[in-house]
Amino acid sequence: MAKLFYYHDTRSGKDTFPLKIRISHNKGNAYIGLGIRISPEQWDAESGMVVGHEKAKTYNARIRSEMSNAEQIISKLELSGEIKKYSANQIKEIIANGGEISAKSAGHPFLKFYEKQMNEIVKRK
Repeated sequence: MAKLFYYHDTRSGKDTFPLKIRISHNKGNAYIGLGIRISPEQWDAESGMVVGHEKAKTYNARIRSEMSNAEQIISKLELSGEIKKYSANQIKEIIANGGEISAKSAGHPFLKFYEKQMNEIVKRK
């Protein structure tokens, strides 16, 4: 079962640090950047909210939206039983593709080859 967490990556940067969503699944982790950089004092890990920042309201809306989207996609994968065959990085790719399972996410080399060949044929026309 995949689990989602907020992750304030204080390993990189000096004053502000990136906020991410961490996907933990099958003993692996993957991270989705939210495009938000805040100081440690501006992140309330307990509530999962930005505080004391001039864009806190906008950031919090974005955080909730991104987390909700990821939760919905993971829920669909769990209901279908497909989530078992994916790694955390593949789930990240599926979320990045709006829930669509690409050949890259599916991990099927033939599908990647087929997709590439079809794109080449379309370009020639």
